[in-house]
Amino acid sequence: MTTVARLRSLRRRLCADELLRCKYRDFMDDLLTKGYARKLTEDEAAARSPRTWYLPHHGVVQLHKPGKIRLVLDAAALHDGVSLNSQLNRGPDLKKFAWLVTEVQTRMLRTCSNLCSLR
Repeated sequence: MTTVARLRSLRRRLCADELLRCKYRDFMDDLLTKGYARKLTEDEAAARSPRTWYLPHHGVVQLHKPGKIRLVLDAAALHDGVSLNSQLNRGPDLKKFAWLVTEVQTRMLRTCSNLCSLR
């Protein structure tokens, strides 16, 4: 789903649920107040460059925290056929790292066992 389609979906969801809309607005106002986000000027909003990116988001209300809303950013959404996730560098393969740690621990345990048996 594209970023524009996700924006339309969010808009429909917020129009249908007034409580969610109020919580979402309060949450966004809080982000602006704390300086985590800022509103763009008219010129900034109209400007387009290769660095322009749209990151869709939506709010999730947790059942065990009914008064709070959690923002979910969707970096897998496509904008002009590209997602933010596809542009990030991949990290190390953690499965190989976990195997290495397990192997080192096993060898250390064997060595300690061998040393203990020499007593």
